[in-house]
Amino acid sequence: GLRSGLVNTGGTKILNLPEVSFDPGKLNNAYLAKLLTEKIQEAIRVMGSKKITATGLGSPGPLDPVAGVIECPPNLNIHDFPVIQILKKEFSTIPSFLINDADAALLGEVWKGVANGFENVVMLTLGTGVGSAVIAGGKLQRGRGKGAEWGHTTINSNETRICSCGRRNCLEAFVNTRGLAMTYCKIFGYPDNLSLDEQGHVSFMLSEGLARNEPGDKLWHGVLHTYAEHLSYGLKNIINVHNPECIILGGGIIQNNRYLFDEIKEELKNTNDQIAGLVKGTKIGLARLKRPGVIGAAQHAIDR
Repeated sequence: GLRSGLVNTGGTKILNLPEVSFDPGKLNNAYLAKLLTEKIQEAIRVMGSKKITATGLGSPGPLDPVAGVIECPPNLNIHDFPVIQILKKEFSTIPSFLINDADAALLGEVWKGVANGFENVVMLTLGTGVGSAVIAGGKLQRGRGKGAEWGHTTINSNETRICSCGRRNCLEAFVNTRGLAMTYCKIFGYPDNLSLDEQGHVSFMLSEGLARNEPGDKLWHGVLHTYAEHLSYGLKNIINVHNPECIILGGGIIQNNRYLFDEIKEELKNTNDQIAGLVKGTKIGLARLKRPGVIGAAQHAIDR
């Protein structure tokens, strides 16, 4: 969905606006332009006589933050969408700035969340896609603009999966909502034909199934362990490359799912190779903010 809010320049006052839900497959450039325009108009009405200083926009990549273009997110039906140019025409007195949604979430957590005070942090957002962001030496790392896509690095698995980007065995293919649903169907013996809504529901049921301690609990534990094992492969790669002080996990799959978080930490403890010391010295934390992307996009706009 589309989340939005009003944030003051110090980040001390945050007013969340109502979320807009949509089917990602039915989203297109024109509809997204309409949604964004309506949301900014709503924010202007809420502010009344007070001026909106700037607008920060967080979006799944790939995108061009300099040109302000959302290019072709694998999980959204958006193609070469010049969002900043469009908003400049609609709201000529309000500058707008585009940023990757995972970058926005990380900026939010560093500014007002669990990573405050750290200078070397990696964040993964686990949801419809897998976003990732890296801060090293206190600075956001994007390479030439599109870097840090850890969801599209490959992991070792006995199972072959095709990612939405077209490549085999990307981390995202195993740990996004679709990947989690595939693991669930395989372990429970169900056909792998869940709808988008049903795929999203599995992450909620992963926590609820364990909490209820019903007969199917053993199968849910299998899903939990397999998902944690897949994710740990990616986390170990991240630790080996970046040697961060902290890795933050956020997104709908792990939000409020203490069972999964604990299983991931246990899986990381099983490391007995040459990076065991690096793993032990890395803090693994859950995102603290309810809407880190909104706060981080605002911080980016304020900073710019």
